[in-house]
Amino acid sequence: MNGQLVDSVDQALEERMKDAVEAWAAAGTLDRLRAARLAQIVRRRARRERAALFGKRFAIGVTAAVASVALVLVLSPAARTWAAEKARSVPIIGRFIQGKVEVEKGWGWAEEHHMFQEVVASHTDKGLTLRVHRVLADPTATFVFYTVEGADGKAAGVATESGTGTGATVQGPVRIDNDASRFNGRRFIGSWTSEEEVLDGVLVGYAEFGGLTGSPTGTLKLAVRYIGGIVGNWDVSFPVTQTALGSLTRTIPVGESVPVPGGTFTVAELTLSPVQTTVKAHFESGPSGEHREPLTVGLGSSAANGLTWLRSRSSEAKGSAGSMDYVYQFDRLDQVPSSLTLVVNGPVYVADEVRIPLTAASNQGQSGDPARAGAPAPKVQGLTVTADGTVTATMVTPASKQFWGAAAPEDWKLMDDAGDTHTGTIIDSHLVELGKEAGAKNLELHTTVRWTILPGRRAVALVSPGYWALKNALGQLEIAIPSGQR
Repeated sequence: MNGQLVDSVDQALEERMKDAVEAWAAAGTLDRLRAARLAQIVRRRARRERAALFGKRFAIGVTAAVASVALVLVLSPAARTWAAEKARSVPIIGRFIQGKVEVEKGWGWAEEHHMFQEVVASHTDKGLTLRVHRVLADPTATFVFYTVEGADGKAAGVATESGTGTGATVQGPVRIDNDASRFNGRRFIGSWTSEEEVLDGVLVGYAEFGGLTGSPTGTLKLAVRYIGGIVGNWDVSFPVTQTALGSLTRTIPVGESVPVPGGTFTVAELTLSPVQTTVKAHFESGPSGEHREPLTVGLGSSAANGLTWLRSRSSEAKGSAGSMDYVYQFDRLDQVPSSLTLVVNGPVYVADEVRIPLTAASNQGQSGDPARAGAPAPKVQGLTVTADGTVTATMVTPASKQFWGAAAPEDWKLMDDAGDTHTGTIIDSHLVELGKEAGAKNLELHTTVRWTILPGRRAVALVSPGYWALKNALGQLEIAIPSGQR
């Protein structure tokens, strides 16, 4: 057969399979002969999907799960309706995951080794149906994959924060209630992230949580009370197990420290999972207490041309400025080396005074000349001085998270004409959008600060004694991986 004829036959086979499943679901019966026949059809379809979506590298497995469900339909009435739903939505979930595996290497491994758990869970409210299709769970992370559809089988009517459309990436129209969600009856969400997009009019996405604790298996209740601006109840419950991936996960105690500016950075443990690589660490400040977030790490393994760095997936920090616990997540290791190199990066304080004269020109939005190219000074706008010695000004700085090398607005002190300096108080802070550059929003941070000086004195300058700058390789250590853990 030529390719066009194969596709035509394949599509017709899929339609017949859907019709058969829906008919069996409506009748409430499915004998073992038909179940076996359905499993055979699905396996054949799975082979074609694997070839279409992943070539010969990955075993997609998205329709293979329908086969396993088909074998127990006669025993599980709840699965009958789900089977009809799965016949329609499985290809969309497969396409969504296939589109991410080049970045999310752990998902590709899970597809190849059939480690995704197929889920039977859905809830309809306010004309929208939330369906959970898959779960990927190990001791370090839990991924829940879902779709949202309207009554017509499309996601029309679901508002998103950044627009809809085929292939458009959207963030967070599905809101999860942290307090009401449970694993085995206990609250389990500290923080979570999500990513979603619209495929063929269906909203499809995933939510990522930390590893589930207390038991490797149990029931996860996901409380969803908000979808795209619509308030309702889409709570779903489903079984989750970490057993398979947990047996392949190795945690290596490290307990090694490296001095960094302001304190000590200690790596507590390294966890190697088939899905990702995780580092747990702790920072404790020293006597100087000079420390500012964020502390980040790079993780690399030796290669012929130097170090090969793992992609950083995410990080989480908890604690106070002087005592922080970190969890860093990286891509999985395809080959586990004998050691990994960990490099700590972060801000350091640079003592370098800058003064901005408060002149009439500064009231028009001009900045003083810091006479230092490495640390741009903020603009100073709206300078006012009242009779009681209150001075107010708005300081304007770029709002990029990567903007370092200048003092933060709250670090600037006001100098009066007697040479005394005064610490200010922030009374307002907000972002102003100036437009877009290279597709990204160009934002400014406008921070209004108030200082108080003695009556009769005059404000002459804003003074910064120094600034924080991001530096790489504040500290470095080698993490040995025992041969029995590779």
